[in-house]
Amino acid sequence: MENGEVSHTYTSRIPILPVKFEHSHNVMVAEAFSYLRMTLDTQNTFLKYFDDGMTPSVARAYHEMFIESQYEGPDLYVHLSNAQVIPTERQVNYLYEKWRTANFGTREEKSILDVLRQKEESLSQAGLKLILKENPLIIIVLTPIMLRAHRRDYSHDIVFIDSSGSCDQTNISITFLFAASKIGAVPLACILHTEQSEANYTLAFSLLREKLGNEGFGGFGFPNVIMTDDSLAERNSLRTVFPESHLLLCIFHVLQAFWRWLWSSNHGISKDHRKIIMTQFQRLLYSVCKENAEEIYNETLSNEIYLLYDNLIKYVKGMWECKRDWILCFRNQLLTKGHNTNNFAEASIRIFKDIVLQRCRAFNACALVDFFVTVFESYHRKHLLTYANNRKNKYINNQMLQQSKNISTCEYPPMNLGENLANIFIRYGENNLLFRVSICFDNDFINNIVGYK
Repeated sequence: MENGEVSHTYTSRIPILPVKFEHSHNVMVAEAFSYLRMTLDTQNTFLKYFDDGMTPSVARAYHEMFIESQYEGPDLYVHLSNAQVIPTERQVNYLYEKWRTANFGTREEKSILDVLRQKEESLSQAGLKLILKENPLIIIVLTPIMLRAHRRDYSHDIVFIDSSGSCDQTNISITFLFAASKIGAVPLACILHTEQSEANYTLAFSLLREKLGNEGFGGFGFPNVIMTDDSLAERNSLRTVFPESHLLLCIFHVLQAFWRWLWSSNHGISKDHRKIIMTQFQRLLYSVCKENAEEIYNETLSNEIYLLYDNLIKYVKGMWECKRDWILCFRNQLLTKGHNTNNFAEASIRIFKDIVLQRCRAFNACALVDFFVTVFESYHRKHLLTYANNRKNKYINNQMLQQSKNISTCEYPPMNLGENLANIFIRYGENNLLFRVSICFDNDFINNIVGYK
């Protein structure tokens, strides 16, 4: 067809209309190139970007910068406008949706489990253990570093446990387990579950203990001390699954919960009394011995300001019933390594959200497992290698040596606490303050420093 002319040819009774394809407009323009489809090579390139963890926008921006570095002049402008080389945002997003569905499934529980079961064998060959449970959905991730940490003695001494949500688009909860080592927190397990209920926690911790057996937690099968916040569902489930362990409360969360209770308008605490009440409660928490704690507790119940509020007296009595979990003097004979808060877990969860997830929500539980296997594991591997290569401990040791110059002995003799524990008293600082240091050594060493035969 040219200039609107159509030639008519009749064969028998069937009309034939020959059309001559000649564009009446210019096709060698940038807009026309934008309608082209991606080539197979370009698709494979973008799939590789997605495998490397890039989002659609980041992948497209990186690819565009790469093309700009390869061409100059008119060739560059042609390639920048060509959708076969640099696809449109819509094309990239469509390809990413296909890649994500193939690798992570959908947001449905069945799809998530199907994808993870397909990956389970390859992950097992890489030294990773995956525990899957359906109805309710529970996924336990044990990476090579976590499994190696379970073979170390420090994984039995004290374990920090905390949960976090809002990490993916399905609002799944993640419970982290960390141990205290010379270089800080080392992960022991990551548990993904749908609810933060007691039944859900109990099932998840039971699956973890069953999977680890007697090889977990330093060869004991359970941690000696567990530090948590004041989550009642979590603590009740830990008592059920790990009855041999000593459960301690993070003192920061204890004080935070009490301060929020004081400020709640429902409890009617006068603003002028809150600071006085808090100070008295802190005295109870930092009691130096059990007798001192009893004395401060009785003093608190008879305090004239406390007596103004019946609900406050009831709160303190309720806290006293679980005094061994949060008053410091009741944990003197436990090897806490100086930890009275859950800061290791809190800081590690922040690292997970800031560095691993980069403050973005993952698509679903499959994507979170992928983050644990790759980015999370890589971060802790680099952290361990940094310490092993003596990149950090020089500075730390120098800091400790500078501080140790102000340490001196004192007039109080060491105390043997039994069970390989002893207390040593030292003086420190310009004000010559007295400190009690709990140490754990073999019996011969303790007998020598304490003076027992």
